[in-house]
Amino acid sequence: MTIKTSTRSPIVALRSFTDRRVVAHGNKIETVVAKARKAGVETPIVVFVPKSDQNTIY
Repeated sequence: MTIKTSTRSPIVALRSFTDRRVVAHGNKIETVVAKARKAGVETPIVVFVPKSDQNTIY
C-alpha cells in the first residue's frame, strides 16, 4: 500500500482501506485515533509510516 503524505509524523490515520486520505497524524496512536474520531471517522485505519530512507520489515 502506498500512502502519500507531506507530514513527518510517524503515525497516520486513514479513512478506510479504500479511501486512503489521511484524516489525522501524530506521534502517539491514542492522539491520532482521537483526532480521527473527532474528524468523524469512527474506526480509522492507523498505520506507521517509516522515513523514506529507512528499511522496515513488518
